[in-house]
Amino acid sequence: MRNKSIFILGIICAILLVGCAYFCINRYAKIEEFQSGEWLYLLNKKEKTASIENYNGLEENLNISEVVFKDDIEYKIIRIENCAFQENKNIRSIVIPNTVIEIKDSAFYGCENLNKVVTREYLIECIWNWTGNDVNDNTITVYLKRIRKKIGND
Repeated sequence: MRNKSIFILGIICAILLVGCAYFCINRYAKIEEFQSGEWLYLLNKKEKTASIENYNGLEENLNISEVVFKDDIEYKIIRIENCAFQENKNIRSIVIPNTVIEIKDSAFYGCENLNKVVTREYLIECIWNWTGNDVNDNTITVYLKRIRKKIGND
């Protein structure tokens, strides 16, 4: 009876081990690093999403793109990873797109000169404050496009 219990427990452990290995291989085999200029991304091929792993550029005013392309495939940027901008003394302001849904710990650690982080929600709030409540959503979209164009040109 005892040998039978040990045998069954061994089978269960083996099944769990195979399941965990399959999960890890399936999950992490789809993740790939991708360098584009000063940006290092983690691309999730399965979900078509990207994370900013590192930025080592000299720009003072950054405007994070909503997407990154690799081999004509679009990856939506949804995350800023731990220490992605760590110790970058050049960055003074950064615009984070609405697609970014997670900013991990210490993403901006040591960015001593960073004094302005702008999100889409902040821009919408500013537009509402500037224009009042008499403006419809289409007008706000036009304002956002103009602001995005201006930020991109500066």
